[in-house]
Amino acid sequence: MANAGAALRLADSGEVYDNSGDHARLILIAKTGAVVWRADPLPSWLRL
Repeated sequence: MANAGAALRLADSGEVYDNSGDHARLILIAKTGAVVWRADPLPSWLRL
């Protein structure tokens, strides 16, 4: 997670999943370095 922010800014697209529960849950989509969708609410561990 330490490099996730940098990776999302550099990648053409990226997705972040929260797998802390019973099922993985999509919580963020980024395209060309910008967040285009995010879940509401976001987990407390995710810092934007």
